[in-house]
Amino acid sequence: MVFTSEEIAMIDGIIETLFSGANVSADVRDAYLLVHRHLTEDTLETKDFKRIANAMEFAMKNQFCDSCSRESQRVLTSVLIKATTAS
Repeated sequence: MVFTSEEIAMIDGIIETLFSGANVSADVRDAYLLVHRHLTEDTLETKDFKRIANAMEFAMKNQFCDSCSRESQRVLTSVLIKATTAS
């Protein structure tokens, strides 16, 4: 597994919050549901890492974690670095 349990929780939280609502296009929602499934099955593919990196960048640009603790901000940054490196 590339990500720690803490990082997986962050990824899941961002996917759930930003990419699973009715206001998200079906294609985007389905793509991130697939990322979530691959994450839980430990079968991440290159395109999953790219989507995770894109999600982290989107979250950062939209101040998703501005009110988070320093630790949560560190986890978000760590996920972005790992996902970018793996993709």
